[in-house]
Amino acid sequence: MLLEKHNPMVSKDFNASDKEILAYILFKPKRFREFDNNDKNDFLNNLIMLYSILGIKDIPSTEHNKFLVNLIVNEYPTFNKYEFDKAINMAIMGKLEVENNPYQALTPMYISNIIKAYKNKRQNIYQKYKQLQGKLEREKPTKSISKKEQFFIALNLVESEYNHYVEDTKTYENTEFRDTQFKYIYNFLRDNKIIKTYIYKTNDELKKYIVSWFKAINKRDTSPTLYIKNILSKK
Repeated sequence: MLLEKHNPMVSKDFNASDKEILAYILFKPKRFREFDNNDKNDFLNNLIMLYSILGIKDIPSTEHNKFLVNLIVNEYPTFNKYEFDKAINMAIMGKLEVENNPYQALTPMYISNIIKAYKNKRQNIYQKYKQLQGKLEREKPTKSISKKEQFFIALNLVESEYNHYVEDTKTYENTEFRDTQFKYIYNFLRDNKIIKTYIYKTNDELKKYIVSWFKAINKRDTSPTLYIKNILSKK
């Protein structure tokens, strides 16, 4: 399995279901926001099959189901079809902390509650994965890294995150699993006096602060690397 090849620690620390969820996080299947009409039609057929699986006798019109597909795709742009199927299956089998009786109607509320419960489950799995990663890193033999190497490692991270932001400025702020990156970027920019010290109370406040800096860089029609090197060269 690709996940186990690149992350052998998951073999003994995660069950089969959790491995599947972790693979979706790490290898990022096609997200709803990337769907074209063919993808939406496939998703529509998938959705119609759910009525039979859930034991719903009265299937709504095609127009109603198309509306439901568009609603899901638009409301959860960073979600994907594989995780949607996984979430529904887990809910049906009572493996999520959510009401699993649709009461003869596949409603937006029923679906949103399942997705929310699945995301909570997914977040717990990812946090466990990060903790295991951190443990493995701490157990590695200490390797001396020069300040110059540390600087360019941090600079590359800033550049990489900025490129993710530029790819999709509208939904970047809603992207999950980036709290660690934002803290690292903030410390790097602050320590090099690129940005002012900001007293934040929540991870969300820090995220907005870093994104505001990305926006400012974008308006200058430059890149973080060029901007930072230009400032440091004047000091």
